[in-house]
Amino acid sequence: MNCKIYFFIVLLVILSSCLPNPKPVDEERDSFDRSSIKEYILTSTPTIQVPSKAIFGDQQIAFLGYSVDREVKPGSKFKIKYYFKCLKPIDEDWQIFVHMDSWGGFEQRIHGDHYPVFGKYRTSNWRVGEIIVDEREVKVPSSYSAQKIAVYLGFYIGDDRMPIANPSEVEHDGQNRLKAGLITVNK
Repeated sequence: MNCKIYFFIVLLVILSSCLPNPKPVDEERDSFDRSSIKEYILTSTPTIQVPSKAIFGDQQIAFLGYSVDREVKPGSKFKIKYYFKCLKPIDEDWQIFVHMDSWGGFEQRIHGDHYPVFGKYRTSNWRVGEIIVDEREVKVPSSYSAQKIAVYLGFYIGDDRMPIANPSEVEHDGQNRLKAGLITVNK
């Protein structure tokens, strides 16, 4: 019997040495190499076309607003830059959801769910005080007939959405989807 216990203990030690040993979140955050994404991390707030005062989570993320790089037309592509500020450490990797819904028409939603900065800068690596620029390219279908695009956004993990911390101060749909603004679609 002792031989079996000894064998079992040795087997457990060997197997446990094969398991990953992840760094604590704060250690990973401090050691994360930001050199390849430094253009997406700012220390001061730039001029933002559509500013916002939304706060997400436990006062963790401020959504500062967004800017669009050109006139939006059916069949065209445009770049949109979202600006977030890290207010408190974030221990989980939240994805950003973007729902671009037709306003004044019945068009199919344009989805833009993603991890921040092309998947290269997870929220758990954000440092307090950083302003994160999250740039996306959006294609408007050529058949798009709505006059405006309503931009809704938020953060999620699986089926859970990060709550809007200041819902009485911002426009939202009651489901932790911030209405960030409207983009005019020129014909």
